[in-house]
Amino acid sequence: MIIEKIKAMPRMKASLEYSQREYNIYSNMLNKIENGDLREKIINAQDMIFHEIEQKASEYKILSSAVDALPGIQKSVIIYCYFKNGSKPGNKKERLSKHYESLGLSYGKVKSIRKKALKTIEAAYLAGQAELAEE
Repeated sequence: MIIEKIKAMPRMKASLEYSQREYNIYSNMLNKIENGDLREKIINAQDMIFHEIEQKASEYKILSSAVDALPGIQKSVIIYCYFKNGSKPGNKKERLSKHYESLGLSYGKVKSIRKKALKTIEAAYLAGQAELAEE
């Protein structure tokens, strides 16, 4: 579950930026319309988009904070595995091995570091979600 969320972070950020632009468009339209049924529809659409932005922003903030809080090598492994390396075609194990051999780490050590990092991120994510639920 958490791996998919981490892999989706770049898309989440792009989606959040798109939603914010859409919200601004509705705001500009609202400023031009004095009254009437159309104004009410725009306000409703704007409210829905604002709610969507809040949800996306809070989830993205939780995940990015969890990744940022990782110790140096764990953060490096997560970023390389899921952001820089994840979408490239070919043998992922081979690419990871070559990359981390230059740092003096074996593939097994990288795999171990990645598992620890994922557990840490998942715990932080669940804690953040629980905090949001309490609010």
